[in-house]
Amino acid sequence: SLHDALSDLLASKKYNNFDIVMIGEKVDCEFEVIEVTSAEDGHNKMLELLEEGKIQGCVTQHFNFPIGVSTVGMAVTPAKGRDMIIATTTGTTSTNRVEAMLKNSICGIAVAKATGIKSPKVGILNIDGAREVERNLSELKKSGYNFEFADSLRADGGPMMRGNDVLAGTPDVLVCDSLTGNLLIKMLSSYTTGGDYETSGYGYGDRKSVV
Repeated sequence: SLHDALSDLLASKKYNNFDIVMIGEKVDCEFEVIEVTSAEDGHNKMLELLEEGKIQGCVTQHFNFPIGVSTVGMAVTPAKGRDMIIATTTGTTSTNRVEAMLKNSICGIAVAKATGIKSPKVGILNIDGAREVERNLSELKKSGYNFEFADSLRADGGPMMRGNDVLAGTPDVLVCDSLTGNLLIKMLSSYTTGGDYETSGYGYGDRKSVV
């Protein structure tokens, strides 16, 4: 149960600096419990607590992200078994495609660095707006933002990633719009089960999220 999982978590000294607040039905536990009667009421209360600053983070399910929120996922690519960060896989960073992909790039690079990749190799999925994203990222790179462009497996190389690059995991970070990223993470994580269950990777479904 969630309560048992949290109890196990707090039993570890690694996590004992967290104060846990549970939102839901009343349960007998050592944590603060804020009672609600439905998932909708729970989400409303969660947003209220975040806006008031009473909680600094939360974990939930089946919640529609507001515009500006998205998730970075990590797939295990089938051709070579490489981990590849997909930025992004759910939510909508911006309603403007190019702006969204630029923001997704920053989010993906941040996750890569947080996982120990000091100078991530960034590839841009060859979709509408990709060249403009490349030009803007080049300007960021010239200004001192630390990342490298990935080099496609294709003979002409370059940071534009095609299907074979996705399967091989050519980049550390694959930049795309969130709708395409959502499709990619689902296919890469659950192709062995017919889409019923995510068996590999992180960031969508049953496996843990990167951010």
